[in-house]
Amino acid sequence: MNSDEIYSIKSNVTEKLTEETYLDWSSDMLLLLSTKGLDEYVFEQKVKIISKSSEEYKETCRKIVGTTDCFYNDGATVEDIKNDNKVKYFMKKIGLLEKTHKKGNEERKISYKQELEEMKFDKEGDIDLYLSNMENIFENLKDLGDEPSEESKYNYLYNSLPKSVIHETGLVAYQDNWENCKKCLIERYPRIKRLNKIREKQNKAKGE
Repeated sequence: MNSDEIYSIKSNVTEKLTEETYLDWSSDMLLLLSTKGLDEYVFEQKVKIISKSSEEYKETCRKIVGTTDCFYNDGATVEDIKNDNKVKYFMKKIGLLEKTHKKGNEERKISYKQELEEMKFDKEGDIDLYLSNMENIFENLKDLGDEPSEESKYNYLYNSLPKSVIHETGLVAYQDNWENCKKCLIERYPRIKRLNKIREKQNKAKGE
């Protein structure tokens, strides 16, 4: 869910959610989630979170981006995981708006850019979700009239990735085209990650 998808319905008028309109629609947050079919992800744990030491843990469990030992349970569907992340993003944006709707635009720009500079991709994480989170921040900057250039977007991404990911995917070849850069990572990295795990298992078996 990006910033263009977040709306509040008031008196049959669709009003875009921004820092300026936050107070006008804040009472309709649950209605908004309900119209997107996401309210159930707020009131109950639709996606179970487990640790690696849990009996339910399997190698097929997806790791939660930004954590060291948290995974989605093996039964979680891709749709559930994406919806869970949408709600987390929405609630994060709500919290940010609640704290910063009185701040000046320049302060918000600095805050978003700092968030981009501090982002670090975990090699065990989901690259698709990671890029989606980064795009959400770019959208927020765009809403403030400060959309990063393609070069800046690439630089933020490059500086947030482990060097091994950059080299293995051949990312540098796409530095002049942001869309192709994302496509490269989304298509190549999951396959590279699977192959690396297979190789690790083979090496471990040889050493035993």
